[in-house]
Amino acid sequence: MTEKTYRIEGLSCTNCAGKFEKNVKQLPGVTSATVNFGASRISVEGQTTIEELEEAGAFENLIIRDDQENDEQVRSKESFIKRNIALIISLGFILVAVISQLSLGEDHLLTKALYILAIIIGGFDLFKEGFSDLIKLDFSMESLMTIAIIGA
Repeated sequence: MTEKTYRIEGLSCTNCAGKFEKNVKQLPGVTSATVNFGASRISVEGQTTIEELEEAGAFENLIIRDDQENDEQVRSKESFIKRNIALIISLGFILVAVISQLSLGEDHLLTKALYILAIIIGGFDLFKEGFSDLIKLDFSMESLMTIAIIGA
């Protein structure tokens, strides 16, 4: 049997790492799998493809890369701005909201609206995924954050 190591992108918690490891072990052709959460790596013994591994990690939209792949190649595939567009837009709204707060005051409607927009844009993907997990009664980090957002 061959053992191959892959890099995992998007792993957010140890519970998710355990779930991913369990899913990979159930793949046909896989005899053993071990996730190293701290290093964001998985060692797989047996025959599998990156596509099958990504399907096993679809619950958290994991991206699997060959461990031998050059870091430059990985970075060039998707730019920082493209990966973090919601964060950048949200940060822009926060900066404008701070300026509005300093000039108009924190009780002004525009200031409150800008902060609310920043929260909605920055947290929409997390909320959407967490709400989906709540409906399936699959309690993940995203679902717990969604409960916290609703409670606030």
